[in-house]
Amino acid sequence: MEKITAGMPNFQPGSYLRMWEWREDKVNLIGAIQPITVRLRYEKVLPALCAGTDPLRIRSSTDPLGYGTAAMAARSRGQRALATDLMSVVADATTKLIERYVRPEQYKSRRRRPYGLKRGIAYL
Repeated sequence: MEKITAGMPNFQPGSYLRMWEWREDKVNLIGAIQPITVRLRYEKVLPALCAGTDPLRIRSSTDPLGYGTAAMAARSRGQRALATDLMSVVADATTKLIERYVRPEQYKSRRRRPYGLKRGIAYL
């Protein structure tokens, strides 16, 4: 299949999948007229934050980061009680973020591959 980066052309579906693109956190394909199994593997790596204007690539992370920044600012100004309150809000917001995105993935069943199993080799 060919990766498209400048927008998908307007083609009619064919007998196989020809082109794909990644846009707005989705994989878009030009359809096929027969059933085709698509297997997708990817590894998500978050980019390093280098400047103050770099975008955050974690969805809904602005609340925990904003409260954490406010807590650090309050603590540096000598307002320890406010910083403690804000840090408890940070902990709650972080827990909600984890419950929203991480915990649903933990309940999906996954099977380990057995040791010594290699594809294409038949043990007799």
